[in-house]
Amino acid sequence: MLLPLLMVPTRQRSTVLLCLLLVLLGCLSKIPQVHPKPPIDFTATDPACDTMIPSSTHNQIRTTNITFKMRIFDENGKETFEYDAKKRSILYVKIEGGPFVRAHIQARSLAYPTQQIGNFVDPVPQYFKLVNCSGIYGAAIINEDHVTRRHVGVRWKPPRISKGTIVFMASIIRDKQLYHIRSAFLSPISSLISVSSHNCGRSHGCLRVDESSECAFADECLFSLKWQCYKDAMIVDAIHNGGHKSFGLALDDQRAVMCVSRRRSVDAEDFFIVGDNGFPNIFTQSRSKLLKGLREPGRFYCRLDFESFQSSLYIPGEFHYRQTLQIHLYRTYRGNISFP
Repeated sequence: MLLPLLMVPTRQRSTVLLCLLLVLLGCLSKIPQVHPKPPIDFTATDPACDTMIPSSTHNQIRTTNITFKMRIFDENGKETFEYDAKKRSILYVKIEGGPFVRAHIQARSLAYPTQQIGNFVDPVPQYFKLVNCSGIYGAAIINEDHVTRRHVGVRWKPPRISKGTIVFMASIIRDKQLYHIRSAFLSPISSLISVSSHNCGRSHGCLRVDESSECAFADECLFSLKWQCYKDAMIVDAIHNGGHKSFGLALDDQRAVMCVSRRRSVDAEDFFIVGDNGFPNIFTQSRSKLLKGLREPGRFYCRLDFESFQSSLYIPGEFHYRQTLQIHLYRTYRGNISFP
């Protein structure tokens, strides 16, 4: 092909080259385009997607002195404890607490604890990438390089159908240490806190306290609590009908988590138990988080996230700001509790 071309007069050579180029481009345009498949970082034989522990890891798993935490924000930058499956509003998942080498993040439902829920979407921050987890592209996200400062957050889209209470989980590697952390629990978005006897004794534990053993759960009983456990934590929906200003559960014989109703807000606080008094815990990190609080005439509601309690002490009481909390201890009985 080149020899005949060299014999062509100089003026015509450029014209021939142009024609050959156009023919070549025409041929290339007919070649079918190949789109790369999403990378498969986890396979059916690799348990890393379920255990969130890299199969080839030589890192030591740490369960104490964890400085990392994971928080969830809405599109306005406000921390949230709810998700909207109907609108599928984007949430931002952030890992805080310092630099790390690797992070693997996914969302799971308490009702389906072995399944990944929703999917992470583009655009992703620098060093992060969407991965194929359990056959679903974007069900998890990992970072490929050292993250030295706080990232802007990875984007997560809820499933099309509500999956009940969910939680984000992450495995983080730093200094050859592997840390497992979780976010606070997230519930389907709602203007209410629904406390009903549905699923009591099945997927949820339930407790009622009242002078009458025949009171209707949530509607009539003085106190009604409904909880669901996940690993070493629990989410509690509670309602109080009456005039008490606070109530809660003892974590052990010395500490209690109290839901406190004030004039303009409903809060959750830790208290030390000393005899018949409760003192606000201002010395150590709180072991609870208020996810949602509501007030209505004659009643108030709380949704709490805290460590599974090791006590059966139930504590209602009157709250006095900056003063000791006079408490009355109620030991719960098997007849008042429905365990899953």
